[in-house]
Amino acid sequence: MPVDFELPPRLVAAPDLGLYITKDDILRVVIYTTIATTNLVIVLRYIDRDGGSHYHTESLDGVPINTLSTRIIPLTEGFLISAVVSNTGGGLPDGACWVSVGLQLSRQTGTPPHQMLSQGYVSDFQSVMYPTVWSRSIVPRSYSQPVAAVAAGTEISYTVPARTMWTPLLLRGTLVTSATVATRKVSLRMTDGVNVLWQDYVTPTQAASLSYVYNFSTGANFEAAVSGATNNLAWGLPPGVPLQPGWVVGTLTDALQATDQWTSVALVVTEQTY
Repeated sequence: MPVDFELPPRLVAAPDLGLYITKDDILRVVIYTTIATTNLVIVLRYIDRDGGSHYHTESLDGVPINTLSTRIIPLTEGFLISAVVSNTGGGLPDGACWVSVGLQLSRQTGTPPHQMLSQGYVSDFQSVMYPTVWSRSIVPRSYSQPVAAVAAGTEISYTVPARTMWTPLLLRGTLVTSATVATRKVSLRMTDGVNVLWQDYVTPTQAASLSYVYNFSTGANFEAAVSGATNNLAWGLPPGVPLQPGWVVGTLTDALQATDQWTSVALVVTEQTY
């Protein structure tokens, strides 16, 4: 006598591109950030076992700073089409927030993944995604970093961030000297953080109780004297020098006094991140 039985369920959709997810698979998202995040999210796209297409968005904000944190996200049986961790509009800089996305077979946060999907740094313009795609243009961008003033008696100093390359274009600052009698002589220099790679002194010197505006640029004339009502001077810097992470560009002033003050400082660079 025939026995009735039920055929095992089957998937009615089998896309060419997609990772098959069983009912036992759990998405494991590991986050390490050095600053608080805003609008750090993961977006999943998947096809369920009946062929329906779905999207799931979940916030990854609120994890502790400087702590390796794990988020566990249950999945639906079917095909995972894509997973994207992004921070669009959130303002995360490069190298501040690292994320890895993988699959594991348990909800335990300490369980290692049985399959790694994607990992890397997430920023305002760089995402971590599955399938892995380089998500941002590698074309360098130019931008400025203005500073109202540095501490009295200290120099202008900019350090290249991690995973970044700078090519300086312009550096500008106003040096206001105190009444202390001394002959200040300003130079611009570049170092690798330890060793001086390039340094050049401007010709004009600056005495006490004066305000000079120093303009360094790759196309500047080398002026032998200040000019104009605001005592402007221009001086060249070497073009096309790629400064690596940790390298420093700034000033070094002979006879700088404790109450001398750099103000209205701005650096313009071409930046390339990786």
